[in-house]
Amino acid sequence: MPENIPRDERGRSSRILLGFRRSVGSAEAPGSPTSLSRREQKGDRNPRPTAGWFIGTFIAKVADLGILYVKNQYEYRDVKGKLKQLEKNLRKIQAALFEVDKRRITNPGLEEWLWDLKDSVYAAEDVIDGFEYNLLEDIAKGKNQLFFEEKSNDRAKIKNKFIDTLKLLAFCKEDLNQLDDAIKKFSELVDELGKLLKVVELNVATNKKDDAEIPNWRRTTSPVKPRPLRGRDDEVTKLKMLLKTGNNSNPDSNSFSLVSIVGPGGIGKTELARLVYNEENLNFHIKAWVCVCNNFNVRRLSIEIIESAAFHGHIVLHSINNLDEILKLTDLHSISNLDEIQKILSKCLMGKRFLVVLDDVWEESVANWENLCTAFRSGLEGSRIIVTTQLESVAKMMGTKDIVNLDGLDDKVNWELLKECSLRDQNHAEHRRLERIGWEISQKLGGSPLAAVTVGRALKYDLKEEHWRRILHKKIYEIEEKEGDIVSVLRLSYEQLPAHLKQCYISCSLFPKNHSFEKDDLLQMWMALGFVQANDKYDRMEDIGQDLINELSSRSFFVNAKRKEDKFVIHAVLHELADCISDGEYFRLDGEYEGNQPIRLPDKARHIYVTADNLVMFSKILCKKENVRSLVVAGDLSDGIPKSDFVDSLKDVLDSFKCLRLLMLSVLGSGLPKAIGGLKHLRYLEIPGDVITEWPESFCKLYHLQWVNLKMCSKNLLLPEKMNRLIRLRRLIPSPEAISTIAGVGKLTSLQELKKYHVQLKEGFEVGQLSAMNQLQGKLCISNLQHVESLKKAEQAMLRTKEHLSKLKLHWDYKGEEIIQHSKWEVAEKVIEGLKPHSNLRKLTISGYKGCKSPTWMKNKLLSNLEHLKLRNCGSWKALPPFGELPLLKILHIRSLSSIGKIDTTFFGIDKDKICVNPQKEKKENNVSFPSLEELLFDGLENWNAWDGLENGFELFPCLRRLFIWNCNNLRGPLPLPSFPRELTILLYPPSSTKFPKDTHPTSVLKIYTNNVNLIRDCLEERNRVLLCTLEIHGIFVLRSVIEKDWFFQLNSLKQLVLVNCGTYNPPELQNISFPIIRRASDAQKLNTPPAEASSKELRTRQRDEDQGWNTQPLSTSDVVHMPTPEKTDNKRSKIALGAKQDDASN
Repeated sequence: MPENIPRDERGRSSRILLGFRRSVGSAEAPGSPTSLSRREQKGDRNPRPTAGWFIGTFIAKVADLGILYVKNQYEYRDVKGKLKQLEKNLRKIQAALFEVDKRRITNPGLEEWLWDLKDSVYAAEDVIDGFEYNLLEDIAKGKNQLFFEEKSNDRAKIKNKFIDTLKLLAFCKEDLNQLDDAIKKFSELVDELGKLLKVVELNVATNKKDDAEIPNWRRTTSPVKPRPLRGRDDEVTKLKMLLKTGNNSNPDSNSFSLVSIVGPGGIGKTELARLVYNEENLNFHIKAWVCVCNNFNVRRLSIEIIESAAFHGHIVLHSINNLDEILKLTDLHSISNLDEIQKILSKCLMGKRFLVVLDDVWEESVANWENLCTAFRSGLEGSRIIVTTQLESVAKMMGTKDIVNLDGLDDKVNWELLKECSLRDQNHAEHRRLERIGWEISQKLGGSPLAAVTVGRALKYDLKEEHWRRILHKKIYEIEEKEGDIVSVLRLSYEQLPAHLKQCYISCSLFPKNHSFEKDDLLQMWMALGFVQANDKYDRMEDIGQDLINELSSRSFFVNAKRKEDKFVIHAVLHELADCISDGEYFRLDGEYEGNQPIRLPDKARHIYVTADNLVMFSKILCKKENVRSLVVAGDLSDGIPKSDFVDSLKDVLDSFKCLRLLMLSVLGSGLPKAIGGLKHLRYLEIPGDVITEWPESFCKLYHLQWVNLKMCSKNLLLPEKMNRLIRLRRLIPSPEAISTIAGVGKLTSLQELKKYHVQLKEGFEVGQLSAMNQLQGKLCISNLQHVESLKKAEQAMLRTKEHLSKLKLHWDYKGEEIIQHSKWEVAEKVIEGLKPHSNLRKLTISGYKGCKSPTWMKNKLLSNLEHLKLRNCGSWKALPPFGELPLLKILHIRSLSSIGKIDTTFFGIDKDKICVNPQKEKKENNVSFPSLEELLFDGLENWNAWDGLENGFELFPCLRRLFIWNCNNLRGPLPLPSFPRELTILLYPPSSTKFPKDTHPTSVLKIYTNNVNLIRDCLEERNRVLLCTLEIHGIFVLRSVIEKDWFFQLNSLKQLVLVNCGTYNPPELQNISFPIIRRASDAQKLNTPPAEASSKELRTRQRDEDQGWNTQPLSTSDVVHMPTPEKTDNKRSKIALGAKQDDASN
């Protein structure tokens, strides 16, 4: 450990030396070490150290694991006693750390002790991790299945099974020696525990302050003449508009509404509020400005609102009726009763339209907010409250509907602000060189106006080029701190983070500034490093990790990258703060260096980011580090560096980094190095998949491995034969379907994603392999179900326990056999019965099923959460189940069910006898069929000849927007459609005698697309033709045919005529029509398939999403709604939207 150095040699205490974090990419003097030791560089650090709470979390984890190993086992070399002693010491230290963190104590000696403790905790975790590795190895090799075969939900039983399993575990001498070392180190630390507790008590005695006291630099006011605000014209306009016309955000009263200004620290929230607060054109009777900060004391805030309004002359004392209350107004602080204060405030606001600014709010308690709001309800309608906060969660808690989000300023605007602060009174022509340097500095500030002000002040003291260049190469936290500057604000943002978020935030400093984080990659990184812990068996780590990202985003630490919801960037100045606080633990070696330039790694570096070139150049230095837990190798190799040198360097580094939890490699040689098999602690592996031709045998010994991320992965990726031994594996990215090629995949019980599983007749590929894979989420497609031979074997898949699955596809493939034996029908019916899904399922597709009956689980409302349902190529299915009773079903597609002859009232999910007994029953919720259905498609029901409707008193399809009927040539009779309560689009192909109901509501909007222009006359009753509002015609020949029809001029509600491939042809009959004519061209070659059967390219052409349904939104200048001819017809060209046969149309 570096020796202590005198305080005066560490630099002035007023400087911001929050901790050591140096990116080696920064400029250094030639020949000087690129990095100094942490103690030599850091001096006094002001933020809370991250070590304390973080170690506490790890201590709890390690201690719990120790207890599990202790019970009833390990007498050899007194392992039991040693583990007990380890657990005892850990608990003592954890209790002390709890007090340190609770009382927010900082002390240089304490921090050094914490860093030593952190190293010791890491070492202890590695020891226990090694014990667990041996256990996992035995389980993976089938030597012991006791624990993983346990299906009980009784946690005590599972723990006992685990203990029984551990009894069979044999320790090697190396394991026990490491345990001895860990216990010895902890004993030494516990000996110093008394000193630590004395430090705690001393700090408590000497640092007692009023936590409610707000530092002067944090107090804000509303000056009469606020400073000009640069680059915020749009935000100012929006805020003014919201103050005039804002939405009411309080459900209990119409008197006031809330407007929240949200953004990271130093972004200009207070300045924006000040500018609008002093706007003279906003007519409020009362204005008040209150700085809230961390002290959300309702009594204090109420008093300060009254005092602020009175000070600015906004409260007229005689407006308060009682003289006693006027006297109280002069000495409000003497009133201890909150109710009395609230009554006074309420009377001050009564009958007045007020504007109150609550600046810098951090409070998230709904109860406190509601207490403060009590008095606000006495004001007039049109009153407003402006809240400025860094936390989006605060705005949501308050029920704010109107939010003004502030992002960084434009680079040019921020440069102008920096220039004003640094060269305000100077002749700019004399400082052209400085301006060029200043522009570079402004690019590093992430658009933060407060950062520009802070740096500008530092620049103006010395207008020499040398000084400006030094500032250019400094981190923002290395600039001398003044109260209220950007560093103070950022430090406050960090200190307000809950303990569980601090390490997640700091870990982002491992990557360069402006690095774009993929959401899933970030979650997996945190989980691999142990930052995400499940509290109980119902918590999924992925869900907890998602909550962490959401919370950091709501606190303005993350912003969406390139407006993509699954990508995040950490703000530039916040990234520099994380650099500082990490204190050398997260270290980047990403600069460009000469071959003889010396570097030195920080003593505490545990997570290292290095470019591929630098890995080769500095591999010998890197190999000196042994306790590294993360290694990221980024970028490509330069042309001048042989790939063989990189391979050798990587091998040497991996041989040294035995404790790695996370390994990310952007470059590989000819394949994965064999040295990877020695990383027995590894959780996360990211490698380029396009160069993997074979896997080293040792890869399948990474029993702790949970995530494998293969970038640029080949579709034909071959996985190692023994990969089913990676029993902790949670995800293989991006080829989860490749896992289905692994025999015995059922051992991977932690797997989160398995998009496709192909049932085979050979051992290890049975459908029963899915039995224990209950962590599967997202989509699962099970194909080749014809290989499942019985109900019992189908039930072994245990689909009913897969509660995290949202999409399920069940597929039978009889290889084109048109005639299926009756026995196979019966088998298929039993198999589908055994594949009962969980009720959480959202989307279900069944294809190739050859049974005649519906499974019973489709008839008992089990699928109550189902939104999309698709049945395909189920040729023997004779009767549809009561889909109408599914409350959330939005899309229903039924294709090629050729045995369906009639769809009766059972389909609607309403008992027919019930209809006969009480046909005029008043409409209620249970009398609505398909309450949420928006899209209904029938295609290829060749024998379908009738569709029974319901009598009056029952409501059908209240939300239906799109009805498609294709290739149902025998369908006769009226369609049981709704009374068109809103817009409905109907597509019929080919022509049929189907008719629409006569009682169609005359005010509805109807759009019909078909391939036969005579459908309007033959299928739509004359009284309902007035409903048609959109007509689309393809080809000049068709257009001529249409305008010759008498009924065309009876379409009085027609609002739009779309002419496709009609060129400039303009017949006289169309020259006097009142509605617009839109002319378009189409690519007929893309229009030869029915909806949902086209290629991905064709689907994009028609803006159709297979899951969301077919897009029939109004046409734009670039998109055309196409109605293609089905593939079954003989026509080679398309027939689309109210056009006749394309064969007849001229182009």
